[in-house]
Amino acid sequence: MSDLFPDIQITSNIEYGENITEDILGTEYTQTLYLDVYVPENDYINDRPLIIFMFGGAFVSGSKNSPVMQELCTRYAKMGYVASAIDYRLTPTLIWNGSPENAYKAVLKAIHDLKAAIRYFRMNDSLYDDFGVDTSRIYTGGSSAGAIASVNTAYLNEDSEIPELVIDFVNESGGLEGLSGNPGFNSHFYGIVNLCGAVGDTNWIEINDIPIVSVHGDEDTVVPYADDLVTLFGINLQVYGSYSIHQTMIDLGNQSALYTFEGEDHTPYAYSDAYMDVTIDFTKEYMYDLVCAESQSEEISIYYETNWNLVGLPLDVEDASYTTLFPESIGGTLYSFDEGYNLELDLMQGVGYWLRFNDAGSTTISGSLINELIVSLNEGWNLITGPSNSINLVDIQDPYGLIISGTVYGFTPNGYSEAEVLDPGKGYWIRANSSGSIILISE
Repeated sequence: MSDLFPDIQITSNIEYGENITEDILGTEYTQTLYLDVYVPENDYINDRPLIIFMFGGAFVSGSKNSPVMQELCTRYAKMGYVASAIDYRLTPTLIWNGSPENAYKAVLKAIHDLKAAIRYFRMNDSLYDDFGVDTSRIYTGGSSAGAIASVNTAYLNEDSEIPELVIDFVNESGGLEGLSGNPGFNSHFYGIVNLCGAVGDTNWIEINDIPIVSVHGDEDTVVPYADDLVTLFGINLQVYGSYSIHQTMIDLGNQSALYTFEGEDHTPYAYSDAYMDVTIDFTKEYMYDLVCAESQSEEISIYYETNWNLVGLPLDVEDASYTTLFPESIGGTLYSFDEGYNLELDLMQGVGYWLRFNDAGSTTISGSLINELIVSLNEGWNLITGPSNSINLVDIQDPYGLIISGTVYGFTPNGYSEAEVLDPGKGYWIRANSSGSIILISE
């Protein structure tokens, strides 16, 4: 992506959450959390990628209005992104209590706030769509402490990975999701821009983990470039910087890219326009491939039985007519359900259908991946389908509690059976206690 838009619009100080924090003496108070949104001017596309940036400052200082945040958000918005710089809670007691436990608490508070911000954008997209965000293309990033928060949000994602010294703190603070706002919406994201950050343990990184692009100086004396201690405030905490993250990702066959500022210390892009240009150019090229990957053609094969089948549309396709997608189907037998059956010609994303065949067989559909769906439900019975990958029922985002337990059914030649997983290309009955929307995300 190059600079497609010369001008941007900025909306400042949008409230996205709140949570308990502390002042430098350790006195607790409730902090309201705000974010700024940068959007390209005169861009009328309604499904734009979103990237959320977090500022640096060692978790004791900093602002979403810092020059680095303003530059990153401005440059990415000019490329066609919705870019956001967010507040997150600081931990100024680190200055006089630089313990590993307090350091991890500082990171976890920032993780909780980032997840609340992601949930805010999904909530807004579901209810208001103020920003024209494609919620299946949400990315995070940051500089220094902000990068540490973003990276650890991605890879510290299992309860079994929580360091023992902060298990009680996490349990008391709402688990890994936290209590900073917008419950009921998903906080997943799909890529990281890591500028001089680090992860607590490379063992947290798994096969097929979230892609990352990193920029780091190999003489960084604040956040280690590789495997070393953070010594600021006397913390002496083992971390693994961008080089170690990159090597682990590559060893696992994951997507990762690293640019090294040779001979440079911490955040060189913050003090040099030329280095900022290098940082933007390197990260934007990687992000272009990641953001636009969904436009690449994928294929999904759907198997059907003789007679009636429940089917759905598993990919974003140019021609959604049932005669193209299911050429062996019987003409005039595609039916949706909306308080009664309706004869249809085309399939829509998120909607399930009855379709009839003379013989068992299969069809292969080509198109772009659907990672996320917002599915509207009516009170009573509905026919739905899922995204491009299988999704467990327990992973359906149902913030309003619409789904009646035990009422999701698939169909086979043997009749109806209660479903535990929504498979791509299949249709399912689902019953709701009132009208509203659910969110299906395949990770």
